[in-house]
Amino acid sequence: MGLVETVLKGTSRWCALALRLVLAVLMVGMVYVLGRQVFTRYVLGFSEYWTEELARYFLIWMVFLGGALAVREGAHLSMGLAVMHLRGRTAGVVRRAKDVCVAAFAAIMLTAGASYVQVAMEQRTPVTQIPMSWIYLPIPLAGAMILLFLAEEAVCGPPPPAARPAEAE
Repeated sequence: MGLVETVLKGTSRWCALALRLVLAVLMVGMVYVLGRQVFTRYVLGFSEYWTEELARYFLIWMVFLGGALAVREGAHLSMGLAVMHLRGRTAGVVRRAKDVCVAAFAAIMLTAGASYVQVAMEQRTPVTQIPMSWIYLPIPLAGAMILLFLAEEAVCGPPPPAARPAEAE
């Protein structure tokens, strides 16, 4: 295994682990915030407005970062059904075409998301006063991680079938 492959695999593995940890923290945070919202609304009879806003932002982060992790794990719905019926070189060409389309979209996420983050630095959310740049931050992060995961697959090859449930069959 060459230096590039080693660096890509190590970086990808570390990023996937970090994503899992961040997603777990976000999930726990969202359960707490929504549980608190339900408790205060139905038991105490009043509603804390910050809980709804914070839950929305947790969900935004989970969608983008979870989508990036799904790319690495092969868990996205894809052209698996079409590729299953193709053999040899044709299946490889279709798989690569899919990867190129996903990479193009991830590059757009990275560049446009970075622009959004930069523009939104001075804005704040209405209730919690969180900088809007933090709300847009998962867009370029997810784009960068998707590109990393696709580069790992292109250089090192696809992970073994047990690691890719969407294409295991």
